[in-house]
Amino acid sequence: MKRLIPFVLALLIPFACGKKEEPVPETPPAPPPAPKMEPSRAPLPPPPSPEPSKTSDEKAKPAGSNYIVVKGDTLYSIAKKNGLSYRELAKWNKIKNPRRLRVGQELRLTPPSK
Repeated sequence: MKRLIPFVLALLIPFACGKKEEPVPETPPAPPPAPKMEPSRAPLPPPPSPEPSKTSDEKAKPAGSNYIVVKGDTLYSIAKKNGLSYRELAKWNKIKNPRRLRVGQELRLTPPSK
């Protein structure tokens, strides 16, 4: 009998609360129609002019010859931004430990002239 009481209470509690489950609709309601947008009448800016083609020497040569290290820079990220190998960059700047860059440090982005 003691085992039956919790079972009966568990069955009767949902009915005693008076909650009714709402039926789930079979199909979801259709989304509201999108508002119609009128095309903008502002003039479009002119397309960008194409860059002059670069020779292979210009592509290999970075824009600047030096770079100042800022917070968050890594040797790899600096090399990648400038189209270089991080190993070359370390060699040109005599960096033995690439993890030891200092903020404000100036790095050479071109090979030293011999």
